Amino acid sequence: MLNFHLSSGDIGRIRMAEGLDPLWEVTTSLYLYQNREATLAFDPWRRQVTERIRRGGLERTVAALAHLFPVDGYAPDFLVPRNGSASLEEGLDQVLSTPRRQIAAQLTRFAEYRPHLPGWTGKLAEGELGTLKALGTAIRQYYRMAIAPYRPHTEQAADTDRRQRIRAMLSGGAEGLLSSFGQDVLRWRDGTLSASCPVDREVHTGGRPLTLVPSFFSAHPAAVVDDDLPLTLTYPVARPLTWLSPPPAGDSCAGLAQLIGPTRARILRLLDDGLSTSRLAAALDLSPATTSWHTAILREAGLISTCREGRAVSHRRSRLGTALLNGEPEPAA
Repeated sequence: MLNFHLSSGDIGRIRMAEGLDPLWEVTTSLYLYQNREATLAFDPWRRQVTERIRRGGLERTVAALAHLFPVDGYAPDFLVPRNGSASLEEGLDQVLSTPRRQIAAQLTRFAEYRPHLPGWTGKLAEGELGTLKALGTAIRQYYRMAIAPYRPHTEQAADTDRRQRIRAMLSGGAEGLLSSFGQDVLRWRDGTLSASCPVDREVHTGGRPLTLVPSFFSAHPAAVVDDDLPLTLTYPVARPLTWLSPPPAGDSCAGLAQLIGPTRARILRLLDDGLSTSRLAAALDLSPATTSWHTAILREAGLISTCREGRAVSHRRSRLGTALLNGEPEPAA
């Protein structure tokens, strides 16, 4: 059990990440891919990813990454996401721009726990440019195989989780937020936030803010508690039972979500008939203001039209929006 002891000041400094961090998803999914936890939820994913890796001829690449992301014990700190990132490339920029002296020190420490590391890790410790670039390429390739195909489901799950946390904070403040997690994930009691994970540690923040980061590809919370790094706690979000199901034949919504985002893809799907902003908001479980923001973006792109009907504002999908939803090359005449 990992216990964070939080004063009233610490509670006021808690932060919520805006969504999934791509590099954290790489980290947690690599652990999950190797450790065989949560077999019911993730074994089908493991089989799919294994087959993609085999077809892509990337077995050696993923095996090399596994050396740096062991399922137990210490992992080099420079691989851990530090400040949150909106894209994989931002996260990789942070990793690959780590000062060479830090990389060398961390890999030297890592070698104390893993005495049989492959020879290329020595070049990585020396900051050899080609090896650093190869590391970045390997992470990108793994991301495309193991994470990118599931983004519509993972981002939707993160959106749902964020709305739940926001509602909890609005009704109960920071303590309401901390109490909103299931007891089997995070437990808040008497000034202590306890995370159900294999690590046993007592953590005092020392005035540092604690950032809570949602993660789809994790079976339990994980934390960064190093004194020299931002204090971070990841937690698993609830996963829909159908997240591994392929989209129905002729349904382009999954690919569309990758293009315009899962929420706006859902709006397009819902607009078979005209709907008001309030009805859309209710169907999406969003606030009217957030719904209006999404519809404004779709309207500016020409994918929907908006008109006033009495006191209500009604939205309809345009021909261009229908063509995009159906995967047509251009609007039908």
